[in-house]
Amino acid sequence: MMGKRDQSGPVKVWKFRKYDMTTDEYVESARYGTKEAIARIGAERIEETEVTITNDLIDSDGLTAKRFSPA
Repeated sequence: MMGKRDQSGPVKVWKFRKYDMTTDEYVESARYGTKEAIARIGAERIEETEVTITNDLIDSDGLTAKRFSPA
């Protein structure tokens, strides 16, 4: 964990995918993440999924809850 995030203001998040060598396929995450969180885990942003949400929906690692829906 990275520590406590600033809980004020909006934040941009994206769905992301990462290559899985065991299946030889890209796997899409069940979460959204900040660009920093996605880069830290070595994944790739899915640009067309960008949304802006409030910071309180992001955990200290920069990720939303699993199966988060911005709708």
